[in-house]
Amino acid sequence: MNAPLVLLYNLDNRNGSRLRLICLKLHIRVRTVAPAELAEPVGALAGLMEPTGAPAEGEPFADEMMVMVHFGGKLLNQFLQEIRAAHLPGVGLKAVLTPTNMEWSSVRLHDELRREHEAMRYGQAAHSKE
Repeated sequence: MNAPLVLLYNLDNRNGSRLRLICLKLHIRVRTVAPAELAEPVGALAGLMEPTGAPAEGEPFADEMMVMVHFGGKLLNQFLQEIRAAHLPGVGLKAVLTPTNMEWSSVRLHDELRREHEAMRYGQAAHSKE
């Protein structure tokens, strides 16, 4: 089984430090994603595919985001429970790496998570039926 990993975006702050301590406790590796890496596929950032060397495009996003890689259901529940128990402010944009989103850039994943977050907030459909 592959070792669990969390990709952290824009969490070079107190909240991120506390998340890193939880990860250490649960034996979860942590990788901070730099703005220059946002065009790379998320799967490449997780070490599951070759980097493309794609140049960054557009403005980097400022939202905090977290991507969980190789998390089984039990670990995912334990991780989220530890975050709640530590009374951490929530990271609004969270995802589990999937075969679909692993090929997306971090920017595309961010934009999709923002749309889903807003849709849930306002009780709308997250995806259009085209």
